[in-house]
Amino acid sequence: QVAALPHDVVPGYVSYGNSRQPRLISTDGHAMYATLQLAGNTDAAQNRSFEAVKTSLAKAHLPGITIDYAGLVPLNKEISGQVSKDLRRAETLSLPIVLILLVIVFGSLASASLPLAVGICGILSSFAVLRFLTLFVSVSIFAQNLVTMLGLGLAVDYALFMVSRFREELPRQGDVRKALLRTMATAGRTVAFSGITIAASAASLILFPESFLRSMGYGGIAVVLVDVAASLTVLPALLALLGPKVDSLRVPTPWRRKRADGAELPASDLAR
Repeated sequence: QVAALPHDVVPGYVSYGNSRQPRLISTDGHAMYATLQLAGNTDAAQNRSFEAVKTSLAKAHLPGITIDYAGLVPLNKEISGQVSKDLRRAETLSLPIVLILLVIVFGSLASASLPLAVGICGILSSFAVLRFLTLFVSVSIFAQNLVTMLGLGLAVDYALFMVSRFREELPRQGDVRKALLRTMATAGRTVAFSGITIAASAASLILFPESFLRSMGYGGIAVVLVDVAASLTVLPALLALLGPKVDSLRVPTPWRRKRADGAELPASDLAR
């Protein structure tokens, strides 16, 4: 049946039938091992060839015969599927937990949703950058885990810093535009410097010859720069649109201290 596989899918193969090598057959003669050469010079092309092999063998009526697959291509396919499941599970669990923590910190659903919006924007954009990089270099599937973990963490960190500063400056400046300019001149500058520093550190991984480490470098640089860009463009635009409504949809938090005028203190003052 292996010999009947399309030549454009399997250009060559080695089995006990065409080589008579003893190592390719079990001692009891009930199991045989065949090595297939899959067509394609890229991972995607070899995956397509592998799927074609599985489809062809599945359609063949082979009573009493069980077929198992092994090798780098099937292993990578299984790993990719498991990583995708883990990412979906992580996002399903982490996003609600992060939202609850942000509501506790800010005491407002409107403010708490902003870091999540930046995080989701950063993660999706980083995935797009990695997909583009796969056209030119090899990128490990595990880079997706780094993008999800680092992307959400940095986005929440940067957005938390900027939203807190904007909420502090808004009553001081008395104007949304002035408060936003002051926020960008202080917190925005800090975010930009932090992002560039982290991206430069992640760039050192590209110098390693191992593809896995280079992939971590690609993912780290992409997610950091995208998070910084989102924090300095998308987030200020959202803050400008919300203005004083950044504190809307308040959630009662009895442990938050009050100012003399009865208003709740900004999140940054709670740590003092």
